[in-house]
Formats: sequence, structure tokens, C-alpha cells
Amino acid sequence: GINKKMFQYSNDKNRIPTVLLARDTRQSGEHLMNLAMKGVKVLGGNPLNFGLLTTPQLHHCVRMSNGVKGSGPFWGKVEW
Repeated sequence: GINKKMFQYSNDKNRIPTVLLARDTRQSGEHLMNLAMKGVKVLGGNPLNFGLLTTPQLHHCVRMSNGVKGSGPFWGKVEW
């Protein structure tokens, strides 16, 4: 089922997937965040609520949590 997709790309099948979540300032944001967090929990994951963030801010958090060093033409030098 769909819950197996969360574990599909993991190197450690015993590790619980962590899903980073954030929302914007729209009125529906808090409700949608609550639904997303419940959905991640139902699928066996660990949701982390970062509150109000822009998409680039959340993207940075995800890249850093994955341990990916900056690379490619839009990320600058690895040592940054």
C-alpha cells in the first residue's frame, strides 16, 4: 500500500521516516497542517511541524536534514 512508499527509498528499513512540514499564512493553513500531520502518523511516519515558512525555507530544511551538501549550479560551492 501507500505506507510502503514512505519506506521505499530508505537505506535503513528499521528507521521511521521523518516528514518535514510547513504552512503559509492562508486561513486554511493550520487546518491543512493538522490533516497532513495526522496523515503522516497514520502512514507510520514522524511529522515535524516547522510552522510558518516559505517554500525555499522548507526546502533548505529538508536538504540539510537529508545531509545533502550544496551542489549544482544553483547551490554554490560545496564548502559553503
